[in-house]
Amino acid sequence: VEIKDQFDIDSAFDAMIEQREAKYSSENCSDNFANEEVQTFFRELAHKHIPQNRAIMVGFRKGDAWVGATFANALNDMVVGQLFSAAPGPWMKFGLGNVSLCYEIEWAKENGFKHYDFGAGTEAYKERFGGELCHQYSSMQALTASGRMYMAALDQKNSARRMRRSLRGHLESLSRPKPASLPDQQSA
Repeated sequence: VEIKDQFDIDSAFDAMIEQREAKYSSENCSDNFANEEVQTFFRELAHKHIPQNRAIMVGFRKGDAWVGATFANALNDMVVGQLFSAAPGPWMKFGLGNVSLCYEIEWAKENGFKHYDFGAGTEAYKERFGGELCHQYSSMQALTASGRMYMAALDQKNSARRMRRSLRGHLESLSRPKPASLPDQQSA
């Protein structure tokens, strides 16, 4: 189902957090979505953009429980698949991810978006949907205090690199031998 109700958005996000936590901890992996500031960011984005048709959330229920959910957000003329989660169970054989992708892509087309971004990676399902590998520029936004510290350190590192390059070029120009003066034609 397409999730539009504010209560359902929150309950689906709560289920998504639990499902992703269970999946990533069982695989001994970290998940950026586990950070509370990141969760708050996406939850607020959903509450703001879903009523404006700038985002879509698709959920799968068994009774009153969410067994899977996805979230995709629009950016300019593109819809970006952001989050997916599913609880383990017999419903997994129905390909919840593929079903939700179909729904998100149809929604994007119906709402006038020109592209669907599957996100990074070259998984086979992306190719089956007709996805093409393309290189795009990226941008970073710090969502946490440690992220802001990282971004500040990265800025300092890049500034230092530019300064070293500039100094290296200047020092090389100083160390180059000056061309010899040619003798004056009259004195020769």
